[in-house]
Amino acid sequence: MRAFPLIALLSLPAAAGDYLVLSSVGAKDPYYAAATTIAEFHKAGAPVAFDPAQPDAILPKLKELKPAHVAIVLRPEEIDINLARRFLRVASQVDADPFVDFDYGFITGATPKEAKAFVANIVRASAMERPRTIGKGVVWGGDGGCKIDDSPYRAGSVEFPCHVLGFVAPDGKHGRDQKFIDENMASLSGKGAVMFGGHGNPWEIGSGPRAEDVAKVSLFPAVVFNYACHTGVALKWHNEKYEADSIGHSIETIEPGRSFALSVIKAGATGYVAYVNPRPAGPELDIDFQRVLAGASLGESRRQDWAKITMGYLGFGEKAIAAPDVVDGSKTPRKGMDIVRDMMLDGAAGGVLYGDPAIRPFPGASASLPQSTEAKREGGVIRVTMKVEYAQSFVWCSDPFRMDGKEMAMKVYDRIEVPKDFGDVAAATVESATWGKTALKTMPVLVAAEEDQGKRYLHVKVNFSRVENPGGDVMVVVCLKSKKR
Repeated sequence: MRAFPLIALLSLPAAAGDYLVLSSVGAKDPYYAAATTIAEFHKAGAPVAFDPAQPDAILPKLKELKPAHVAIVLRPEEIDINLARRFLRVASQVDADPFVDFDYGFITGATPKEAKAFVANIVRASAMERPRTIGKGVVWGGDGGCKIDDSPYRAGSVEFPCHVLGFVAPDGKHGRDQKFIDENMASLSGKGAVMFGGHGNPWEIGSGPRAEDVAKVSLFPAVVFNYACHTGVALKWHNEKYEADSIGHSIETIEPGRSFALSVIKAGATGYVAYVNPRPAGPELDIDFQRVLAGASLGESRRQDWAKITMGYLGFGEKAIAAPDVVDGSKTPRKGMDIVRDMMLDGAAGGVLYGDPAIRPFPGASASLPQSTEAKREGGVIRVTMKVEYAQSFVWCSDPFRMDGKEMAMKVYDRIEVPKDFGDVAAATVESATWGKTALKTMPVLVAAEEDQGKRYLHVKVNFSRVENPGGDVMVVVCLKSKKR
């Protein structure tokens, strides 16, 4: 195994004027110290008042300032599925296109002291070297007991030493090996990044660690990702009760000490990405994790995920992100429900970032990622070539937001910068599509334009059917023709 030196974190303060701090609390509230600390770190000026009950009210200020990064400081009881969905919609309404217009993250803690410590840890980590190491605490199926594995983790061609705790239920189905957890959770300490996963509740990963287990260890200086359902919940969570003909919805509350998310913050993490509701199927969070390892900031990684969600809604004929509010005590009829549109896609809108969106844990190495995209212009035509390496094709090409008959479709998707004089797209066609030596059955190309920080982009997505034993890279070439002026 290659030896890896420690590297600089590179989460330098954002440029003055780029950063906005919103705060739901005033100067006399003890949580306000977290807002002033992150504002001072980024030279962002005084925090701006924000009402989480009416997030739309901040839109005029966002349109005025057009920030690149936004940190929202809140009390933990103010964060729930509705705020996550509402602010996501607000963040996509600063300009006319349907895409999120800035990177953002929530800052909180179980107590004012823990919220301030969260920011202090972010600031402290920015001035030190971050270990180029990975930890994973994930639930494995089968039986035979919990396992420890040390082997490299690859994000494309970039490799990281990785220490894995594989949690296995004692009988292969139920319960947890608490002795294994007690003896080994501390081995995740001191990593540069950590991934948790399995089936989840707001207070635990089933067969894996509970909130109280996490709170006992030190996760500093790691940025933490968690694909277990509900593990992004602070205090208020959306409980779904499945009945024969409907799904019941209730908003329930847990104690701070039972919150997995707040325990991760208490344990010293410098960023945390998780879901406040059931996570959509597919390895979407693995892609976000790999982007961070290859140099994306936490905010950039989240924003790329939100762009995939936006394209999902556009594919269903929506004009924008359309995740609905959850009404406590309501029921949703199951008859006529589209599982992909109404559950997976809306559920994806519940992914949240706790922390500083500008934090960039690892140096840039985006060329190492499994997907590469090249765009060449010839007059009124742009040809986009998207390639995904075979080893990661089933991760990067899975699409939980589109069906192909009775199974999930696959995809290639990316955003490309285009000259402003290119004009609107009149036609988008697939010129060639292969997976190894197999020709792919593709669906119509989905294209959407975005204006971002003075530049123009086109989002290009092609869905295709799975193939058996492809044995090679995915390669798709799309021809974009602009309208004649």
